[in-house]
Amino acid sequence: MFELRFETIAYLLMMVIVGWLWYLSHDPHPDIKGIEGNTIFGTLFEQIKYREHKIVFKLFQRLTEYGPISKMRGVFGRYVYVVSDAPSAKKILTDAAFERKTVFQDAVIDIMPNALFALPMGDTWKHHRKLLQPGFGPVHLNHALKAVSDSMDQLNTFIRSQAKKSAIVDVYDAANAVTLDVIGQVAFGYDIKAVLSFINGKENEGKQVMDDATTVTSKRIGVPQSFWGYTSHKKDCVEVKRINNYFENAVFPHIQARRKEIQKGEVKKDFQMDFLQRLLTADETISEKEILDEIKGFFIAGHETTGNSIASAMMEIADTPQIQNKIYKEIQSILKPGQELTSEILGQFKYVEQVVKETLRLYSVVQVLTRMSVQPVELMGHKFASNSVFIIPVGAVQKSSLYWDEPEKFNPDRWEKQPVPGSYMPFGDGPMNCIGQKMAMIELKVFIIKMVQAFTMKLVPDQKLRFLHSITYGLKDGVKIELTPRPGQ
Repeated sequence: MFELRFETIAYLLMMVIVGWLWYLSHDPHPDIKGIEGNTIFGTLFEQIKYREHKIVFKLFQRLTEYGPISKMRGVFGRYVYVVSDAPSAKKILTDAAFERKTVFQDAVIDIMPNALFALPMGDTWKHHRKLLQPGFGPVHLNHALKAVSDSMDQLNTFIRSQAKKSAIVDVYDAANAVTLDVIGQVAFGYDIKAVLSFINGKENEGKQVMDDATTVTSKRIGVPQSFWGYTSHKKDCVEVKRINNYFENAVFPHIQARRKEIQKGEVKKDFQMDFLQRLLTADETISEKEILDEIKGFFIAGHETTGNSIASAMMEIADTPQIQNKIYKEIQSILKPGQELTSEILGQFKYVEQVVKETLRLYSVVQVLTRMSVQPVELMGHKFASNSVFIIPVGAVQKSSLYWDEPEKFNPDRWEKQPVPGSYMPFGDGPMNCIGQKMAMIELKVFIIKMVQAFTMKLVPDQKLRFLHSITYGLKDGVKIELTPRPGQ
């Protein structure tokens, strides 16, 4: 009896092992080419190496060489499909058969799991999106316009005071300081003083925290939690503690003070509410933890993304006199001396908008977008089961010769005609597109206009310019530009 039982158990165990090995080796799409890695861990350790060197975008460039759809083996044999075909990419982002799942939320589980940009599609995401959307309306965008204008005036006044003939400025640091201050003002009227710290040559604590959040998230995303220790960013690591301590000490008291104001009846009119007050008054079902997470998300998702884009734009403008001169001529034709920028005036800057769009195409801050099928789907003649994972390599699609003439060339004039649908998606597409894209466009345009209006620019020679990709893509080592004040400015 014992022998029979032992043999039965051994047989069942053997069948489980055989079945598991078959699952690991089974490839539902052998006709799709890609990177296999090993049977159990797939390409996990290769991915980690790309992340350690902050060149993840090169992995996806490599995958697009296999064709408009390729694959990459993940942990325990699960495949991820990389789609660089523009129409299919658009379908993935806009069709209800595909949703964003928990991959981002998992990576920030101990930082801000309730932030809008981290939430998977579902009722909680819809609830938060509905609460936040009014905070990006016209009145609030005008608030952002004034905030970035004021920050730029403060920055430019300092640069002029330092320039006997010219001054050399790292515009990556300058741009990130400006965007951090703007978010502080727009989110809840809080002065982070990042531009002042930049002026005084001091490291701003808020900026350090944002850098921590980007680093931690980039090392974790898509990596099982049991492997986080391998990247030195396990749960509740020192960077996470620093992030949470900063927001709990600097921001949470501000939330409590604002709540007391509301309890006393000191509530602004709807169109005057800032981001925080709107959260505190819009719906009592949102907890303080959710509010704090949304504030973290606003800062972390909103400041470095725009700062990276500004730095890339300024690099190209400084290095291309023809583009710089064309922007300056547009400024002269639209703005009168001493005239303030308004949303109506900003809308007249057509060439500046083309420069911004070309920057977002060639140097997309978001290099990849991930979705999962919630039902069986068909793409490019291939049938995929429910729960299949798809990655859209945004940066590679936006530089594909299939959709763009001379794709590696910075050419704002290409925006005189519309691109192929699905070939341009720096803010995503569909229901989960970037809620703050209009605010980002305002910050980019105002920074460019204010800088070109005040200075002539030249890229400092012989500096090492490196585009790095963690969660975001940009000139994270900085970009130095020589600024010479224009006469009369």
